[in-house]
Amino acid sequence: MQQFADRLSQYLNESKQSEESPEVAARQQQFQEMLKSLNLQKSGSQRSGETQTKRDVNQIESRRTPVPPAYRSAYEKFTRDMARQKAAGKK
Repeated sequence: MQQFADRLSQYLNESKQSEESPEVAARQQQFQEMLKSLNLQKSGSQRSGETQTKRDVNQIESRRTPVPPAYRSAYEKFTRDMARQKAAGKK
């Protein structure tokens, strides 16, 4: 690929010169044929629709299962204690 870039650069530099010799015309024709043989047709496809997925606001909380009634008070105490520790750590 580097050789191709070098040849392209050399060709562009030579084409800037205003010589109209048969050698320059032959090189230009050879270059045009080389570009045609590369077959640079657009072969990709376009995507349609939004680029970002829609995120449900309650997505994270919806994964939590409800706490069984037997453990509800212990769970609430635990979450309160964790919130206090987190608040104390920020100070």
